[in-house]
Amino acid sequence: MIVYKEEYGGHKYSFKPSEIDIIDTLPYNELVGDVRTILGYVIKEKATYDEDGNELTPPVYSNNYKVDIKWHNEEQLPEWEKYEIKGITNVIHRYS
Repeated sequence: MIVYKEEYGGHKYSFKPSEIDIIDTLPYNELVGDVRTILGYVIKEKATYDEDGNELTPPVYSNNYKVDIKWHNEEQLPEWEKYEIKGITNVIHRYS
């Protein structure tokens, strides 16, 4: 399985609801350029609307909490490894 890594060193991580408090205890370093983006529960399926803007079906959210990190040197810290999402092909955003 391929580990998804954006060209700028971004990695994607997933946490069960019971693990959300762990996120703030895991190391990363803003001072050297690591960028942590907490996405929360992301939308898996978009809502649908009729021509008048009325919601036909609500969005479907993921069951797990998502976090992205752009590592300054493209190497993640070992503490994050077990939460990394592997094999991602449908990416909505990129770091710039």
